Parts: sequence; structure tokens; C-alpha cells
Amino acid sequence: MVNCDETCCKVRKYDHYKKCYIWVLVNKAGRTVIFFYEDGSRGRDVLTNFIGDAELKSVMSDGYNAYVFIGDELKVVRESPNLQKTIHQVCLAHVKAKFDKASVLAAERSADIFLQLISFFYRRER
Repeated sequence: MVNCDETCCKVRKYDHYKKCYIWVLVNKAGRTVIFFYEDGSRGRDVLTNFIGDAELKSVMSDGYNAYVFIGDELKVVRESPNLQKTIHQVCLAHVKAKFDKASVLAAERSADIFLQLISFFYRRER
């Protein structure tokens, strides 16, 4: 399983700074961390170009839409056929944050049901 995320950083371009992105892939079992940077882009192409022909069993990420094509046969065939069998998992902490935001900022009461379920899973894990 590979955890994947991207984060912004400031990169100096001649006389000014530009907001760019650096990517990180973590394989905890293999004790491997890879950082990569491709023109500061946050686009899906950066990830597919980097992964190349690698076959990954699963990728865990936040809810950013650059990852939603993973495991989707219709989108993957042209771009990265090797990711067709990869399982895409979304980080539960990121899911919880989305429901927290819906509950607090949008006063969406149905989000509270999901927050209770997530809390239940966290308690079970502890």
C-alpha cells in the first residue's frame, strides 16, 4: 500500500516566488519515502508519469480529485493501464474532516451520523 499526497511550497523563480507543489509517496511496509517535483504542478499527469509502469496494490490519498481515476477502468485504460487493478482508498481522517466541515460550517445534521460512525471505528482501533 502506498500513501500519496501533495503539498504546496514556495519556489523562487528569478525575482519572484511562485506557489508550486511537491508530491510524496510513502510505503510504510517497505520503509520507503519518495518526494518528487515536476514543474510544480498538482495535476494528475504528474502522478501518472511518476508511477509509470509500476503495479500498486492500493493507493491511499485524501479526497483530491487527481486521485479519483485510480482503479476506474474507463479513465485508466488510456492514461495508466497499470492502475486499473489498483484499489483507491481515501484516508479516514480526511473523510472525517469533510464531515466535520459539513456539520459545523453548513449545519448539516446528517453529517453527525457519519461522524459518530467514524468515532466508533476510531474507538475500536484504540
